[in-house]
Amino acid sequence: MPILLKDEAYSRAETLVLVHLRTVYQRESTSGEGSARVDVEEIEQTVLSYFAEADGTTARRQKAIRSALARLRQDGVIEEESEGRYRITPVVEIVLSSERLRELVAWLQEQRPVEIGEDGSDETNADETNAEEAAS
Repeated sequence: MPILLKDEAYSRAETLVLVHLRTVYQRESTSGEGSARVDVEEIEQTVLSYFAEADGTTARRQKAIRSALARLRQDGVIEEESEGRYRITPVVEIVLSSERLRELVAWLQEQRPVEIGEDGSDETNADETNAEEAAS
């Protein structure tokens, strides 16, 4: 008998990937796109920016992200269309509501180290701003 709901927490990497996927899905849906798609490189670039140096090597973090994608694919949140290219399914809205997305984005912004540019300006990732806008 299939299990409809699992009460199993997502890991940190899975949560970070899920936040990015939900943000992209909401942004694309709002702009009238029929479906939302992402590349693994885009996911890695965004999610890696939330990891600290203490979280291990870049290779280790990338492996965690790839494992997170595998679990989310198994859970039906994404479907692999071609190698490294995913379609985000509507299941993402059920797994992560807009309200919860806003809470997580706010929390992540508090946790994320600020990147200071050579001119002394805050070089926060543009995806952070996109996530805020999508969550609104």
